[in-house]
Amino acid sequence: LFKPESDGTRWDYIARFKTSTGIAESPVTYSINEAMVNFNIPGTLGNSVVYEMTIVKKPSYTGTIDRNLERGNVVITTANANDSLSVAQNQLTGTITAQTETNLHGLSFRTSMYSTFSEKLNSLSGWKNQSSNDTKHADTTKMRLLYNKITLNETFDKYETDGNGVAFGSLIFAEAQRGTPWIDAHVFPQVYEFYGNAGIILNRNTNVLGVFPSKAMVVYNTGEKNFLLNGTESSTKKGDVYIGYYVPHYIYTDFSELRNKAASLYLDKSEVPPQVQLLLKGSIDNVWRGSYPYKISYRLPGLNIITTSREYIINYGVD
Repeated sequence: LFKPESDGTRWDYIARFKTSTGIAESPVTYSINEAMVNFNIPGTLGNSVVYEMTIVKKPSYTGTIDRNLERGNVVITTANANDSLSVAQNQLTGTITAQTETNLHGLSFRTSMYSTFSEKLNSLSGWKNQSSNDTKHADTTKMRLLYNKITLNETFDKYETDGNGVAFGSLIFAEAQRGTPWIDAHVFPQVYEFYGNAGIILNRNTNVLGVFPSKAMVVYNTGEKNFLLNGTESSTKKGDVYIGYYVPHYIYTDFSELRNKAASLYLDKSEVPPQVQLLLKGSIDNVWRGSYPYKISYRLPGLNIITTSREYIINYGVD
């Protein structure tokens, strides 16, 4: 599909960004090993503008339509020595391939009203700290779940909060950070300090949330959901966004699972490590009052490269 030459014609590949007022183009390269098309988005794109983006295959050189025609003349002598007749003798020397542009892929999108994700984060306003009891999950824990509620002039679209479900995950994600007493002084020694010893591990996939479930956070819009910032949308969507800190739910379920596994392994043994004793005899406190730091990051689709990160705090029960 991205051959540099075929049938004697060399080809260039470009990404073309078109609006009703102009066109911007960027060279395209293709990685066979990664099966990935690469191009730079032109810095001249405007904000809140709908673009038709097309991957185009076009000839590197466009010659004249009769460039394979070899021209010549033959002079014929007439009866009158003073006269002569010149006859054109043209010969086709080969074949040529029609050199026209081909659209390989196309889509429409609307650019953000912000030039960068960092600029969008700077616009967050109306911060509110909220909390609720964990009663919505199938395995209800009654733990306190924490939230930041914020207002955005342009909320996040479906690709940003959910990904496309196939090629890439959510572009925006939040991750809990250490540095709060409830986690550092209580949860870690109680639940995770002995993790991995004697085969005591969790059933859940720890690659998703981490052993300590730091990635058990969600970012979602409260109003418009599952919209795409594309050419079919008449405008951006203003509204409220929630950042949910669901870490306490998984801490409690992890504690219950690891305690049960430790009990089946050490219940009849005389020597029990101190960390296991904490699992067997201890309990998990509900979330302590305090500040709970987290980080919001933005990653490029497909590449999974984080380009922007910013730390924030949920204050629970404190001013």
